[in-house]
Amino acid sequence: WASLTDHSSRVRPRVITFPEPHLFQRHTHCNTMASSLPSSCASSMGSTVVPDPEELDLVCVISQDLFEDPVFAADGFTYSRASIATWVETHDTSPHTNERLPHLQFTPNRRAQKHVEAYKEKLGLKLIELLEQAPRKPECEQLVRTYLHEGKANLNARRERDRRTPLLVAAELGLRHLVDALLESGAEYAATDCDGVGIEDLLPDLRETHKNEVMAMDAAKKRGDFKSIVRMLKEATGARVQIHGCRVVWKLIRHTRDTAQDDSNKDHEVALVSAGGIEAVINCMRSHPAHAGVQEEGCVALRCLSNEDVGKVRVAQHGGIKVILQALECHRGRAVEMQHQGCWVLGVVSNVAANRRTVAESGGMDIVLHAMRHHPNSTKVQKSGCYALGNIVACDAANQHDLARKGGMDLILRAMRQHQDAAEVQAWGCYAFGNETGNDQHYRVQIAEMRGIEVIIQAMKQHIRHE
Repeated sequence: WASLTDHSSRVRPRVITFPEPHLFQRHTHCNTMASSLPSSCASSMGSTVVPDPEELDLVCVISQDLFEDPVFAADGFTYSRASIATWVETHDTSPHTNERLPHLQFTPNRRAQKHVEAYKEKLGLKLIELLEQAPRKPECEQLVRTYLHEGKANLNARRERDRRTPLLVAAELGLRHLVDALLESGAEYAATDCDGVGIEDLLPDLRETHKNEVMAMDAAKKRGDFKSIVRMLKEATGARVQIHGCRVVWKLIRHTRDTAQDDSNKDHEVALVSAGGIEAVINCMRSHPAHAGVQEEGCVALRCLSNEDVGKVRVAQHGGIKVILQALECHRGRAVEMQHQGCWVLGVVSNVAANRRTVAESGGMDIVLHAMRHHPNSTKVQKSGCYALGNIVACDAANQHDLARKGGMDLILRAMRQHQDAAEVQAWGCYAFGNETGNDQHYRVQIAEMRGIEVIIQAMKQHIRHE
């Protein structure tokens, strides 16, 4: 394995390289999008060629699907982490050789992960080409829907000439039905091209949709009528109105998503919580679970409404923790901003003892770890993931044990090493380590053996002016 060539060093802008066939493993048949393309379209779908993931050996032999968080097992083969973890619960043998596994530990296969991400990027570029041809070739629309149903394509892929995403290309061509399908699949509503042009610039009538409801919310915001805002949010059924309503809620508390908690408007927060804002936001998220925009804005709103313990408790009382976890699960692998906001609000509500136990028992730790593993290059996801883990394990011996057992300390350390220039990743990584060790000497020794102390010292040296 050490002799494998690292293709990433040869990647140039807009050029996707893949491993040689059989680089990772051999396996049996797999249903793939490439094999399902109609022959009538196959020769005229554009210049982007999408290889079969089976030919690239990017398919897990257990799940028969594209690798998800690929890891090496003790037999030297690569598997999706969740699949091999489930396998070893009832087997002590290799799925490939049927020989006994010498141990049950897994090592991340980062090169395989890079190739999976490159493959998804390739699918995203193919999606753009299909959208470009859809107006004159109706059969391509079905292929677009097939790609969206499979959920493998990177919906944030960018066209070379103008940096437009599949959503912006669909909007540019006036394909409203495909715009809706892309949004339902997790395309980023706020995406803009190289000139700052967004979806509402390309489709001005989007502003007109539910215009009266949006205007009524804005008018209530101006006059400080919090009860009316919450009432209208509860009554809203359209995804775009709910997105706007959630945004109104959090903007009344913080000017931007990055506004510090200490600079938030506490009076507005109290008024909105008292008026039922938390329940209204949770209802919005429940009504459109597949819409990444609703989930993303809902998570931001819940985060802003949960600065105080009363808000955190209220989120749990009304089933908000389950809704947040479902959002992260539904949009795993896509909608990076959604993953970031979901992990962040999960960390906020876990700052209450009863909630952190609920989060852990509901699989929240696994979901956060998955987000961090799946988006290793996202500074935001690594930051919010470290923050969430730090709060989940705080003063909770059972959760601390689970984090160590599930490889969480290694993941935090990896985030700090990979994002050395990001002060917030370093800060929240240190925070997570501090809460993980607590008064347990065993975890302190474990971090030292992982060379974690050197990483922490380096973070302090590099960010000496950061509080």
